[in-house]
Amino acid sequence: MGVSGRIGPSGPLAAVVSAAALLGTAGTAAQLGPDDIGPLTAGSWRTATGALGLLAVAWAVGQPPWRYRWRTRWSLVGALALGVNQLAFFAAIEAAGVATGTLVTIATLPIASGAIDWGWGRRPDRGWLLGVAISLTGVALLTGGSAEPSLLGVAWGVLAGAAGSAMALAIQRLGEDRPALPATTTVVAGGAIVLAPVALAGAPVVLSSLDALATVTYLGLATMALAYVLLAVGLRRLPLSTVT
Repeated sequence: MGVSGRIGPSGPLAAVVSAAALLGTAGTAAQLGPDDIGPLTAGSWRTATGALGLLAVAWAVGQPPWRYRWRTRWSLVGALALGVNQLAFFAAIEAAGVATGTLVTIATLPIASGAIDWGWGRRPDRGWLLGVAISLTGVALLTGGSAEPSLLGVAWGVLAGAAGSAMALAIQRLGEDRPALPATTTVVAGGAIVLAPVALAGAPVVLSSLDALATVTYLGLATMALAYVLLAVGLRRLPLSTVT
C-alpha cells in the first residue's frame, strides 16, 4: 500500500498546501543562485536532480516505476509537459522577475486545469471560479503596477502554467493504478530524459561551483521531488482544478 492510501480525510488538502509552499520557493531559489545559471540550465538540472532523488527513494521503498504497467500516452504527455513547464517557468522569471513570473504561472494553472476538468466531464465548482477571479486580479494588479511589464515574461508564465496543468493531469491518470511515488517518478524521469541534452550543455556551469550545485540540488529535491509527490497525493483524491 502506498503512503497515499493511509492518509486521513484532510491528508490530500494538507499535501497540496505543502506542495504549493515548496513550489513557491523555486523562483526565489533560482534567482538567489549564481548569475550564470540561466533558465535552461535551471529547468533541466532541477528536473535531472529531482528524477535522481525520486528514483533513489522509489527503489529504496520497493516502488520503482518499472514495476508497474507502462502507459505510453500519459507517460509521454507528462514527460513533454514537464519539459515545457520547466523551461517556460524559468524563462518567465528571467524575463519578468520572480514575482510576476511566478504569479502568472500560478494564475494560469487553475484556468487550464478547470478547462481540462471540464473537458473530462467534471465541471469546476464556484470555489474554482472565485480562485480564478482572485488570480486574474492579482496578475492585473502586479503587471499593471509595473512601469514596463514584460509581455514576453507573461507569455512564458502562461505557457508554464498550461504545461503544468497537463503534467498534473498525467500524474493523476498514472496514479489511478499505482501509488503517488511511482506515478510522479515516471513523469519526472521522463522529463529528465527530454531535457537531457539541455542539462548536458549546462553541466560546465553547474559543476563549476558548490553554490551552483547547492542551488540545483535544492530545486530538484525540495521544489520538485518532494513537492511533486505531495501534489500526486492530493491528485489521488481531489479534482485537478482543486489541486492547482
